Amino acid sequence: MEFWDTISKTVSEAADYTAREATRLTRIAKLKYKLAMLKARLDTLFAKLGRVKYDELKGTASSDTAAYDDLITKIDNIKEEITKIEDELAKLKNVRICASCRSVIGLDMAFCPRCGAKQPEPEV
Repeated sequence: MEFWDTISKTVSEAADYTAREATRLTRIAKLKYKLAMLKARLDTLFAKLGRVKYDELKGTASSDTAAYDDLITKIDNIKEEITKIEDELAKLKNVRICASCRSVIGLDMAFCPRCGAKQPEPEV
C-alpha cells in the first residue's frame, strides 16, 4: 500500500508543478504580447511626433506646443508601462534588469556585463 501512496503523491506533486508552470508561462506570454503592443504604439507615437516636427520645419504647419506636449505625455506614459512589464517579466523569469542600461542580467550578478554598472543588492 505504501508503494501506491508514494506513486500517488509523486503524480500529485508533478501535476501541481505542471499547473504552476503552465500558469507562469501563460502569464509570460500575455506580458510579452502586451509589451509588443505597447512598443508598436510607441513607434506610432514617435512617428506622429516626427511628422508634427517635419510639418513645422517645412512651414506647412505652425508650431503647436500643445501637440508636442500631448504626444510627449503619451510617450512617457507608455515608456513607464513598458518598464513595469519588463520588470514583471524579469521577476517571472528569475532574472533582473540592470539599473543603468535595462539589460537582462542574472540575479547574482554584482555588475552588468553590458555596461559595467554596479548593481544594487537583490531584494530578498
